[in-house]
Amino acid sequence: MIKAIIFDFYGVLYTGNSDVDAELAGYLKKLNNVDLAIISNASISYLRPRLEQTTPLSLFKEIFTSYELNVAKPDPRIFKIALEKLRTQPEETVFIDDKIGHVQSASELGISGIVYKNLKQLNQELADLGVNVGD
Repeated sequence: MIKAIIFDFYGVLYTGNSDVDAELAGYLKKLNNVDLAIISNASISYLRPRLEQTTPLSLFKEIFTSYELNVAKPDPRIFKIALEKLRTQPEETVFIDDKIGHVQSASELGISGIVYKNLKQLNQELADLGVNVGD
């Protein structure tokens, strides 16, 4: 059973050439039965104002930044820290990033990984993992 979903910020929640994806932000609000988190190589001062445009920070149990942790993706230590703080096992966790190398690093620890392309693909892959999206 999936207990936590960890999102990358830049390239998934934020594309860099527009605001935070409002459709994806709405989707996040429907993920009721799992803890949500962010792992980002961006600083919190960079991502906070962009994220707050459409998504309440309260949706996320944790926000992990490489700046604060002194370790960056794809280093497996950042995923180990996230698992510990979220109190989940690798097999109970999904990591979503647009960079295959980051997803592979998480997958090597036993975390289910999704290389993000679009919301439709994300929804299907999460459903395949047994994640139900509420209404």
